[in-house]
Formats: sequence, C-alpha cells, structure tokens
Amino acid sequence: MPINLATCLPCQVLHAELEASFRSVSEDLATCRADLERQKVLNDRLENDLLHVDQHMGKANADRLSGTSTPDPLTSLNIGTSVGPELVFLSASL
Repeated sequence: MPINLATCLPCQVLHAELEASFRSVSEDLATCRADLERQKVLNDRLENDLLHVDQHMGKANADRLSGTSTPDPLTSLNIGTSVGPELVFLSASL
C-alpha cells in the first residue's frame, strides 16, 4: 500500500524543513550575489584609478626627461611631508 504524502505527518515536517532551508539558502545566495556585484564595482574603480595613476606617472616621467614638469596629483594628499601625531606615535612604538 503506497504512502499518502499529503497525510503523512513526518513527510509534511520534512517538506516544511526543506522549504525553510531552501528559503534560507536562496536568501544567502542573493546576499552573496549582491556582495559580488559590489566587489566588482570596487575592483573596476580601483583598476581605473591605478590606470590613471600609471598614465600620469608615465607622463610625469616623460616630462621630467624632456625638461617640462607637471604637478603631481598626489602632492595634494601631503603624504610624508609632515609628521602628524599618528606618525610620531607609530615611530615611537617601533
């Protein structure tokens, strides 16, 4: 005699657990896909920024060799030009 799946209580419980598990995995997959897309955008942005810096540095090197100069876009960041409290703290801890 075949089992009636609609009236079998253990089968209904298993089915409900499987549906809940499927929903959970589907939500995790959607989250992972969104994270992947966000990481792709960040990666593309980083690659473009690195390309622009590389192009600028190539132009700056060519200008230096030819005797002309262009301002370095990184000078506005004032990296390494002054010793702030963070650098003093770091050097003191070394």
